[in-house]
Amino acid sequence: MEHAEGPHKVFFALLATTGMRAGELLGLELQHVSSDCKTIYVRQSSWQGQLQSPKSKAVRDIELCDEMAEVLRAYVATRNRGLLFSTRSGRPISQSNLLRRVLHPILKQVGIEPAGYHAFRRFRATLLRESSGPEEIIKFWLGHSGGSDVTDRYSKLAERVALRVKKAGDRPWIYNGTYGT
Repeated sequence: MEHAEGPHKVFFALLATTGMRAGELLGLELQHVSSDCKTIYVRQSSWQGQLQSPKSKAVRDIELCDEMAEVLRAYVATRNRGLLFSTRSGRPISQSNLLRRVLHPILKQVGIEPAGYHAFRRFRATLLRESSGPEEIIKFWLGHSGGSDVTDRYSKLAERVALRVKKAGDRPWIYNGTYGT
């Protein structure tokens, strides 16, 4: 994100801190942001330049940490309507153009293999699980249904060797100095 500029920096930061789908973020209008910029209301998405309803079960409210809310507040500034991210003519930005023209060149610049927007969702899912976030809230924020195992496929905790080593050392099976059953 530090290599992105202007609106792109805010866009990628929101993807990483919310786990929103790119189309949901590109379909976000200012009316879908709380006045204090601490909550995003996912009510529509953008697909191929057209606004539409989000995926089923994806209508949700996503709370932001204070730091991200401050970034969003500064980005929104005095605007009060329209898309949060749009072309100069006010139309939704093309996901594929943004990927090809902005994200992939940044990844190449920093020596990372090209990846898509779901990398941000996987990052968010993994981070929330790593911090022992409640599973129901994680699935809600990501827009996954309650019984869905999609979040399981997003999470990359098993790949984090240092975390596995730390968790192995936590000894959760020991209770009051004795081994639990």
